[in-house]
Amino acid sequence: EVIDPMVGHLACGDTGAGKMPEPATLLQYILKETAFDKDLTGKRILVTAGATEALYTALTGILNPGDEVVIPTPAFPLYESIVGIAGGKPVFLDTKAEGFQITENALAGVLTEKTKAVVLPFPANPTGAILTKEELEELAQVLRGPDVIVTADEIYGELTYRRHHTSIASLPDMRERTVLCSGFSKAYAMTGWRMGYVAAPAPLAAQMVKIHQ
Repeated sequence: EVIDPMVGHLACGDTGAGKMPEPATLLQYILKETAFDKDLTGKRILVTAGATEALYTALTGILNPGDEVVIPTPAFPLYESIVGIAGGKPVFLDTKAEGFQITENALAGVLTEKTKAVVLPFPANPTGAILTKEELEELAQVLRGPDVIVTADEIYGELTYRRHHTSIASLPDMRERTVLCSGFSKAYAMTGWRMGYVAAPAPLAAQMVKIHQ
C-alpha cells in the first residue's frame, strides 16, 4: 500500500523539489492518530524528515539559551544533544528507583522558574516503560500550573502490545501545552523513509516551520 504508489510516482518523475510535501491524505491520517484531530486545517501539523527532525524542530523551536528541560533517565541520548545545541540546560530526572516511571512528586521536585519544557518519552527507549492514563493524569496535574511545554516523543506509541498507549495531549487542557513528536519508522518498519511529524499548538507550529524550512 505504500511502496507501489511511491514507485509509481518515482517512475513518473514526481520527485519533488527539495521540500517535504504534506498531502491531504497524510495530514488526515496524522490528525486522526493524534489528539489534534479537531484541527482539520492541518495548521498544527508539520511533516518532517523523520522523528529526529521532529524532535530537533520541536525543542529548538521553543528553547532560548539558559532554559531548562527536564529529561527522564535512562534516556535516548538525542534529547540532551538537542537541548545543548539550543543553548538549554538538561535537568535529568532519574527514574530507576520508581521502575522507570515518573511520579507526580518527582516531577514537581525538579520544576523551576527556568523550566521551559519536559520531555515525555513514553513508551520509553531504552526502558520500554509505559505510563497509564491515570499516571499521565497525575503528571498533568503538575504540568497544568506552570508555563511549561510538554515535548511528547511518542514514536513507539503503536508498539505497546498488551497495554494501550495514551497521549498526554488527549487529556483535558493538555493539547495546548503539548508538542507531540512521532513518525512512521517504528510502527511501520519504514526507518529508511525518514517520515516523521510534529503536532503542536498552532502558534508554536508556525514558528517551528521556520526552522524546518
